[in-house]
Amino acid sequence: MEWLEKSIAEEFITSYEYSEFKILQKIGKGSFGSVRSASWKNTDQVFALKCFNGDKTTLKEIVNEIKLHKRVDFHENILRFHGIAKVKKTNTIQKYALVLEFADSGTLRTYLSDHFNELKWDDKYRFAFQLASAMACIHECDIIHRDLHADNVFVHQKKIKLADFGLSRKIAASSNNPNMFGLIPYIDPKRLKDQQNYKLNKKSDVYSVGVLMWQISSGYQPYRNDSYDVSLAISIINGRREEIIDGTPAEYSELYKECWKDKPRERPNMQDIVSTLKALISSEKNSMNLQPKMSKPRSINFMSQKEFNAQYLNEKEINIVSNKSIFGFFKSQLEGSLKIEGFKNLEIISLKDFKLTGLEINGCSQLNKVYLSELTKLTSLTVSDCPKLTTDDCSLIKLTSLQSLKIINCQLLLQQLTEYLKISRFLSNIDCKFC
Repeated sequence: MEWLEKSIAEEFITSYEYSEFKILQKIGKGSFGSVRSASWKNTDQVFALKCFNGDKTTLKEIVNEIKLHKRVDFHENILRFHGIAKVKKTNTIQKYALVLEFADSGTLRTYLSDHFNELKWDDKYRFAFQLASAMACIHECDIIHRDLHADNVFVHQKKIKLADFGLSRKIAASSNNPNMFGLIPYIDPKRLKDQQNYKLNKKSDVYSVGVLMWQISSGYQPYRNDSYDVSLAISIINGRREEIIDGTPAEYSELYKECWKDKPRERPNMQDIVSTLKALISSEKNSMNLQPKMSKPRSINFMSQKEFNAQYLNEKEINIVSNKSIFGFFKSQLEGSLKIEGFKNLEIISLKDFKLTGLEINGCSQLNKVYLSELTKLTSLTVSDCPKLTTDDCSLIKLTSLQSLKIINCQLLLQQLTEYLKISRFLSNIDCKFC
């Protein structure tokens, strides 16, 4: 409670009044409470309000879920956390609702039921990749989902959105939960066999991802002709798995079969799954779908900082790859450093295959995404006066040569770095200046 109120007071968490929202409809419910779609004030913006049954135990879970959300809120395939709404006090206990991104197409289960015949294999690969990417991200942050199934994976504007990795696993884990049998197909067989002693882990999440990959390939609920009961659980413990759907590419089915192997140590890790799915998405059109609204990279054709400024000053996007045949001259001219300053229209930066050792980004007021993970020689990075900038998919921890990092007047970026513990541990060995 103290952490929550302090975070609101210090504006690390945006606070709303529940009365400011106009409730549209109930879109979900569970033992924790309910989820409603709602518009804010007189705007057309729709949010999902996750409301809780109010008691002190639940409040602790709310705080836990917020902390987890803020650690991974930068990933585009994780349901965005927008803030918290205060509900009227009941019995001296302050009630809260999480203000979350609203997924316009509902859950993955309902989306597949309604739209499966419209999906090509390109779309199925993309969904599987986005799911795996989100799960790899939370695993990088040492978060285990533990409750992954088709009703807490959502679809928004044809993109996967992962949810419920903080709260539901604890509230829904109680032994008297009547909905537990509905989750049997997604639960690690080791857990089904020994519910008292076997602790769910990252490889348990991998098993669930494998089942969801099968579901994406088929459009069906797993074991749709069976009752979800003890008999089904026993058959899964004894090695039963779903049948491969005719027409499924062999590489895809082999991957999800690896995920649902009985022995956890024989299952791949999430990053292996991401890499394999990325390789399966082989055409240029599909590979471009892995990044939002990015054009095809261009080779650089400038030799100096001045020419760089002249070419890109008014662009919305800088998406370039080094021309290695001329890079030696480029490097000698700039001494391994590049400055991007005052680019008022710039929204996205992606630099690939450069051997830059220094990069400074300053005064780019519209900049919201920077992709730098392939700048493996970068030792110094300064970012200042970029108020809309957020982190991309764990890219900072891939800058293994980084020695100096300065982030000045970039509030959103600073909030994410503060909450993202994996990066925080990484930054412990770097000369940092944050203000």
